[in-house]
Order: sequence, then structure tokens, then C-alpha cells
Amino acid sequence: SDITIACATHSNRQRGPARKFEFGVAARSFKGCRTKKSAGMAQTMKKLRKAVFPVGGLGTRFLPATKAMPKEMLPVVDKPLIQYAVDEAREAGIEQMIFVTGRGKSALEDHFDVSYELEKTMSERDKPLDAIAGTRFRPGEVVYVRQQEPIGLGHAIWCARHIVGDEPFAIFLPDELMVGSPGCMKQMVDAYHQTGGN
Repeated sequence: SDITIACATHSNRQRGPARKFEFGVAARSFKGCRTKKSAGMAQTMKKLRKAVFPVGGLGTRFLPATKAMPKEMLPVVDKPLIQYAVDEAREAGIEQMIFVTGRGKSALEDHFDVSYELEKTMSERDKPLDAIAGTRFRPGEVVYVRQQEPIGLGHAIWCARHIVGDEPFAIFLPDELMVGSPGCMKQMVDAYHQTGGN
């Protein structure tokens, strides 16, 4: 399956800053109208629409800052780490964000939810809502699944298997910030689309 391929690829790589992009797209397919031949058979290349964000870890590498807040919510200037990852996914054309969460991660869900009181107060005071525009999603574009215990990255990705299904998907590790224009995932998706493979 796609998830097995992604996990196996990661397990053979060293940990490092670029690891979230080494296996960002599982090896099966991409882009609806293109095909590639495999063992003499043509396969339809599916569009990459989904991204998995394994965010259920304990954040022990960032203690004591993460004792009371998720590491993905640590701010970098005026945005939390998770927002940078989501912005990068959107830039790459990702349509559905799948967050694999754990206990104590409700701040992540709140960040990407409607904040009625905040928005109402800002509107009444004639303050623009631009600062929080990136935190809004249409219904169905964000999915949360619980990882009951933090027992590794591969397990976290496996927890999203029923939501990913038989589609290619990207994986983002939000505690690793990469800056570029275009973003790393957009570059990977473009390269994948051009070559038709990993």
C-alpha cells in the first residue's frame, strides 16, 4: 500500500532536516490524466490531494516549552509551526489535511476552527481578519484522527490509512521548518508530476 511504501522509505533514511520531503509522495500515482506503465500495464496517475501531519508526539526534544503546549503550536514570529506546514501544503495544491493527533493536542484543532467570538469582536472594531484567514478551512478539508499512544512515526502514518485510502499522499513533519520559494513540497510535487515517479 502507499502507506507501507512511505514508512519503509523513511525507515531506511537518516534523520535530518530534509526527511519530511524524502518520501513526501508515495510511489504509486499522480495527476489524473497521465499514465505510467508498470509491469506492462498502464496505471492512471491520480492527483495528489491529501497530506498527513503526524502531530501526536510528546515533544520531548523541546521541553520544557512543550510541557503545556503542543510543539507544533510554538510560534515562529507571528505564526505557529503548524501554520507554516499547512501553508506549504496549500501552496503545493493539497486539498485535504489529515492531522494524526494525541492527548493534549486540542490547541491544534482550535487553531484551525472557527473562532466566533474573536471574529465577531474584530469585525465590530473594524479590524481586518486577514491575520487569521489562513486558519480557515471549508467543511471536510481538515480531518483529525487520534493516535492513542506515541509509538513512532510509522505508526502515526498507519493511523491515517483509512482516510488516505488508495491515494498518493504527502507527509509533513511540522516541527521542522523549511523556507523557500516555491516551497519544498511544491518543488517535489512539480518534479513528481514531470517524471511520473519518485
